[in-house]
Amino acid sequence: MKKGSFLKVVGGIFLFFQISFILSFLLNLSQLHEIEDWSGKLLYSIFVFGIPGICLFRKGKQRRTKAEIELQLRQRGILLPAKKLWRASNFMRGLGWMMMLFVELVLLGNMMIWSDMQDEVEMLFVFVLLLGVPGALLVWASTKLDRSADEKAMVEQYRVQLVNEMTDLAEWDDNFKPYERAAANSAAANKPMLPKVVDCTGCGAQIKVQPDSVAACEYCGSMMAYDAV
Repeated sequence: MKKGSFLKVVGGIFLFFQISFILSFLLNLSQLHEIEDWSGKLLYSIFVFGIPGICLFRKGKQRRTKAEIELQLRQRGILLPAKKLWRASNFMRGLGWMMMLFVELVLLGNMMIWSDMQDEVEMLFVFVLLLGVPGALLVWASTKLDRSADEKAMVEQYRVQLVNEMTDLAEWDDNFKPYERAAANSAAANKPMLPKVVDCTGCGAQIKVQPDSVAACEYCGSMMAYDAV
C-alpha cells in the first residue's frame, strides 16, 4: 500500500458518511417529514464526519505527494537526511492525534443516542473546543516543526555536498594541470610551419620561402634559406 493511502481511504469513508447524512436530510425534507432539531443534527454531523474526513483525505494526499518527491530525489542520487525517531514534533503529533481521536469517539458515541443528548449539545461543542482544537493545533505545529527541520537539514546537506564537489574539482584540476601543460607544449612543438617572407641579403628584395627549403632571389639570384634572418 502506498504511503498515505490508508488516511485517504479513511477520509473518503468519513466523507461518504457525511454525504449520505446530507442526502438523507434532503430526502426527508423533500417528503415534508418533520425532523426534530435538523439544523443541530446537520451541524453535528459536520463535526463528526465532514471536518475529520477532509482533514484525513488531505493529510493522506500530502503524504503521498511527499513520498513521490522523496522517491524522485533518491532516483536522482540526492540523499535525504535521516529523520530522528525521538523528537518533539513526533510527541506533539502523537498527542494531538490521540486527543482528536478521543474527541471523535465521544462524538460518534453521542450521535448514536442523540435523542438523549439534545440538552447537552452545547457541552459537546465546548468539549470539542477544549480538547479537539488543541489536538489539531498540536498536529499542525508538529508538521511545521518537521518541515522547518527538514529544510535546514537539506540546506546543510547541500552545503556539505557542494563543498565536497568543489574540493574534488580543485584536486582534479591540480592533478590535470601537468598533463594540460604537456599537451600545450606538445601542440606548440607540433604546430605546422607556414611559409614566410625573408629579405634578400644581396639586394634587399623580399622572397617567400617554404619551410625546410631555400629560394633564389628573382633579382640577384642569391639563395635564401627558410631559417635566414
